[in-house]
Amino acid sequence: MNTKVICIALVAILLVAGIGVYFATSSDDSDNGPEIGDDGKVMAKNCDEYTITDAAGQTFTFDHTFGPAAITACTYGGAFFTLAALTGSNLPAYIAGMDLAYSKGTTFGYFFDEMPDLNNVTDIYSKGTNANAVISSGATVVIDLIANQVKNEATGGLKEKTDPLDIPILYLNYQSEDPQVIASGIRMIGALWGLDKADDLAQFYTDRTQYIFDNAEKLIVANGGERPLICAEYAGSVSTVKTSWSKDVQWGALIYKIGGRNLVDDGPNYPQLTLSGILAAKPETMLFSSNIAYGDDTIHIGYGFTEADTVKDVERLFNGREGYSDLPAWTADPKQIYVVNHMMNRNIFGFASVEFIAQMVWPDEYKDLTPAQDLKEFWEEWLPFSYQGCWLVDVGAYSASN
Repeated sequence: MNTKVICIALVAILLVAGIGVYFATSSDDSDNGPEIGDDGKVMAKNCDEYTITDAAGQTFTFDHTFGPAAITACTYGGAFFTLAALTGSNLPAYIAGMDLAYSKGTTFGYFFDEMPDLNNVTDIYSKGTNANAVISSGATVVIDLIANQVKNEATGGLKEKTDPLDIPILYLNYQSEDPQVIASGIRMIGALWGLDKADDLAQFYTDRTQYIFDNAEKLIVANGGERPLICAEYAGSVSTVKTSWSKDVQWGALIYKIGGRNLVDDGPNYPQLTLSGILAAKPETMLFSSNIAYGDDTIHIGYGFTEADTVKDVERLFNGREGYSDLPAWTADPKQIYVVNHMMNRNIFGFASVEFIAQMVWPDEYKDLTPAQDLKEFWEEWLPFSYQGCWLVDVGAYSASN
């Protein structure tokens, strides 16, 4: 049975709350290992009925676990890291198709050297998800970003081709900045394969993040009703002042929900910053998100780089941009400059970014948090890839200790 359950009351509640429900299946515990077919992929198994609700509010009831999945946006909010945490070295068996070439070109490209079998999955992405590739991959379920739902359900879209084959499309919203929505996505993925560790992973995420969001209003009131000002910039280029984020998206949303305000809070999702505007604002705290993919001119952080590398690039930027060496964030002791890898707030390890931003916005309240250390410990405990590089850098703390 693979029928969509229409439950008006339940769906109404879930649409308001934005969360999913997980009922445990009777499939084997994941610690016993999956049942692998001749093709090297996980096999579907009959089990007791269970019900899931995805980030789009779709409610399904299934009486079986699934074979391999087609997964999208693997390095920026898709199911890849959740599956990796829940299946370990068996990860390739659970993936029929993914955005392979794209993912190999990101800061996480070294995964494909450490787990060579990942190179054998079907590449389903080329300027969008290729429906024919999804189907030919042998995928039994598709897990996509909520942002792609409209395109998938348009005439000629992915859903039109997968529905006749009884391949459901389920959605995640790991970019919601909402711990409950993210935890619900983790549990949904666990339910599809009877992966019991999903409950532990979801609980871990909410335990590390929910209280920080819940504290925001109290801290704003204690601060005289004022939200601390952050100047956050994308890419960190020496030669070009880049864009930022409104309070509704990405790092801007995270700053706002934790209790801060970005330099350009309202207006377009990705407002263009200007040198004159930044110099006039004289920000006391600054954040840069960057990534190796952004080129040599940017701050480098992530795989293959050390904190010293990142700080050196920050120094280059502040000495290279007119007036930056006089900004309060730079002249403070310690410096109030923070750098994150741009991929850090879209995945299950985004809890560390929540801690990092909380410490930046409210340094006294969260002075005891250790986000970079927490990230490393999580990675080594949960993920089947080596922890390499640096991902969260507090420039002031680094400079003070070196």
